[in-house]
Amino acid sequence: MKKERFTSLVFYLWTLVVLALLVAPAAWFSSGQKPLIPFLHTDKIIHFLMFGFFAFFLYFYLLQRGFKQGRKLSLVCLLSAAAYGLAGEVLQLLTSSLLGRSFSWWDFVADVVGAVAAVLVAYCLCRK
Repeated sequence: MKKERFTSLVFYLWTLVVLALLVAPAAWFSSGQKPLIPFLHTDKIIHFLMFGFFAFFLYFYLLQRGFKQGRKLSLVCLLSAAAYGLAGEVLQLLTSSLLGRSFSWWDFVADVVGAVAAVLVAYCLCRK
């Protein structure tokens, strides 16, 4: 499989995985037990990672589509991840009675921070 096709496939599949996790019923994620580390907000770490990988994969996908590395590419990845994260939170709000999920600004903040970290990593990897 060509590198371009592989990169596209990874980006598209990850985008779908994120969507599926955002709209999955809340009951799938709660075990009813107390967390092993009570102060650790596992939910925020998951949001950080989900949108970090989304921005990372998007960065390389867009590079292969002809974007040049720089501020514009980084900004497009950050804004795309932020928009996707916000849309996911709004979707959770709209389906709260059906799925038991809710809108959280802190989840959105974790999404954006994860995207920023991932874009920095992708940028540094490409500079070498």
